[in-house]
Amino acid sequence: PASWYLANDTQFYLLAPLVILPLWRKKKLGLALTGILGLVSVIIPGIIKANKNLPAVFTYSLDMKSYMEDIYYKPWTRFGTYIVGIVLGYLLHSNSKNPTLFSNLPNRVVRLGWLTSTFVAVGIMFGGVYYSDPDNEDAIYNSLHSAVYCALHRVIWSICTAWVIFACATGNGGLLDTILSHKIFVPLARLTFGIYFSSCQVQMVYHYKQPHPFYYSKYNTIFLFFGHMGMCILASYVL
Repeated sequence: PASWYLANDTQFYLLAPLVILPLWRKKKLGLALTGILGLVSVIIPGIIKANKNLPAVFTYSLDMKSYMEDIYYKPWTRFGTYIVGIVLGYLLHSNSKNPTLFSNLPNRVVRLGWLTSTFVAVGIMFGGVYYSDPDNEDAIYNSLHSAVYCALHRVIWSICTAWVIFACATGNGGLLDTILSHKIFVPLARLTFGIYFSSCQVQMVYHYKQPHPFYYSKYNTIFLFFGHMGMCILASYVL
């Protein structure tokens, strides 16, 4: 089920030099190119969603075939997050050549970055809850804000994640940097790719083996989460 990701990632990897080389040789041209590509990657999913009246996010209780084929799997709706990663890599490379470049950011800038990324990331998560609720079906399919969310949520989430990495790598991560840098996370970090690729299979095996409907409860959800996570970690280790 996750093979679509490999197809996208391979295409991004092959196209990345067309963005990275201008950043390396001609900074202004490279930044302009990344900005244009990022903007296009944001606009395209919003237009597709609005024109075809698709949901804003993946929702099991609604018809997802068109959404998956027209938005979810397509590389041109996901390249924006890769662009964010390229820009982050460029900034970290610049910082490695000049370690004082970002280490002396004003405290108010650092605090603003953390507050903004935290609240925006939380908003993205709860927005996904709203747009995956079948009770909001009319807004999910027909509202302008649904199209805006569809267009922006992946890129904005990646920017929030990029800030965490950037802040920790430049000495502005504080306690979170200390926690995330702990050696206990090293083995888990090496397993994350395998966890991602085994997660769908683990969940599908469980649900397809159920002889009766699954009744939702918070306890069951938490129990299944930790059970599936443990199985995915084990599967990733074997892989």
